[in-house]
Amino acid sequence: QLMVFDEQRGIRVIDLLPSGLEPIDPHTSSAAGLAYHQHSNCPRGHLHTCSVFRRETYADRVQYLSGWVPPGAHSLEYQAIASTRGTFVLPPAHASSVLEPELMGMSAAGQLVVRNSGAQLIGSTASLNS
Repeated sequence: QLMVFDEQRGIRVIDLLPSGLEPIDPHTSSAAGLAYHQHSNCPRGHLHTCSVFRRETYADRVQYLSGWVPPGAHSLEYQAIASTRGTFVLPPAHASSVLEPELMGMSAAGQLVVRNSGAQLIGSTASLNS
């Protein structure tokens, strides 16, 4: 979840995946190796009051970009597949302003355990504050 306290322009959110996970592309990948997907939390008819995030999916990370983000909480989600069993470091997600890189925030890091019976998240991917 991304928490924004003041209106921001040019926000980038990068979520590095732990080893052992692969992101699921919402569309077929392009020749450049990434898929674009629009994510909007806007109710119908209220596009002028909320943001639209463009998703870029890479093998090792998922990145969201938005030209304008109003104050408030914004949820960004994606699905990934566990490709390898083991215990992996869950790196923090990173949010920043493209125009003002000193304006940034990070989530908490954690640990991901993948077993035969499924995955277990140890730690937290706390809210990003920018």
